[in-house]
Amino acid sequence: FWKFTDMIGASEDIKKAGFVTKRGGRVHWDGQVERLAFRDFGYDRPGLHVDRDEFDSILVHHAQRLGARLFENVTVRKVDFGEERQSVRYDTADGPGQISVRYVIDASGQGGLLARQLGTRVTNPDFRFMAFWGYFENSRYYDYDGVSHPHSMIQDIPCVTTQVSLTEGEHIGWAWHIPLRKSTSVGCVLLRETVVKLKQNFDNWEDRFEHLVGN
Repeated sequence: FWKFTDMIGASEDIKKAGFVTKRGGRVHWDGQVERLAFRDFGYDRPGLHVDRDEFDSILVHHAQRLGARLFENVTVRKVDFGEERQSVRYDTADGPGQISVRYVIDASGQGGLLARQLGTRVTNPDFRFMAFWGYFENSRYYDYDGVSHPHSMIQDIPCVTTQVSLTEGEHIGWAWHIPLRKSTSVGCVLLRETVVKLKQNFDNWEDRFEHLVGN
């Protein structure tokens, strides 16, 4: 991503934020451990574990300094396409609004705003997963060589992204362990069928999460 932040001039702001650097990744899958180092692919600048709210804020404010207009607390409802200009309709707390633009980029993710409007939305049955996660304090972390360190060393000894396979009945999912500056993100990605079974056996998300992480 450094190539793109260099292009827009945001790299220095990102460096100043002091996000956690990482050397690569470790994957613990079905009893086997694989390692990946960014340097093996010719990268000479670090990967980062970013706090997304602050990272996104850096990019948004940089865009504003370059002249971008920011609309917050807005829900886009529809895009009316024209030959040269497009009209974006949206709702705010004060009522509906509309803006004319040259281009539209749909970044609504799973919401699929334009795909739904144009009737082109297609769901891939092989990607029907569900993710849930939590944040923890004082979690230890792995470095590239598999040595465990206390979270207090996170700015001194680079970490890696750790992924671990999960087996729940006949279904396999996976979990992540991502150290951040003040906490650690731990999450699970499961097939929807597995989530349905967890809901049958546990009353709340906290119990379901602790069951998976504990195993």
